[in-house]
Amino acid sequence: MKTFISLLSVLFLMISCKDKVTSNKQKLDVWEAFKTNNIEFLLNHSKDTIKCTECGKSDDQVIKQEFFKVYYNNLLLTIKDKEYDVFKEHIDGEEVYIVSYRLGKESIVSRLLNNPNPEVSNLIFIFKEKNDTIKLEEVISVP
Repeated sequence: MKTFISLLSVLFLMISCKDKVTSNKQKLDVWEAFKTNNIEFLLNHSKDTIKCTECGKSDDQVIKQEFFKVYYNNLLLTIKDKEYDVFKEHIDGEEVYIVSYRLGKESIVSRLLNNPNPEVSNLIFIFKEKNDTIKLEEVISVP
């Protein structure tokens, strides 16, 4: 149930985000740095425990060292050479950045008929900025 509520919250944020970050190059640089696999940078810019629905843990919580050692490279392979969108929202005094990758292929007919394709999903990385520090907090998938 908590995962369902979390997914609904992310979908709501993506739909209602006031700012789709395209001109704020500094914020995009953080995600680009994440993709370089510099372990020191990754650990310094991640919450101690990361919520990861894609990691197969029963409670979806993974210690950051385990996340980057065991799961992160497979996630990077999934998104390799794919375009992404970054959304920004201000919530409870924090800036929230949502990095979203659309995975799978959606047919034009499905899009025109507003018929979602079950083979299309979004892989989402959620970062929060507080006190001028941006940290990875969640990795989730939304069908």
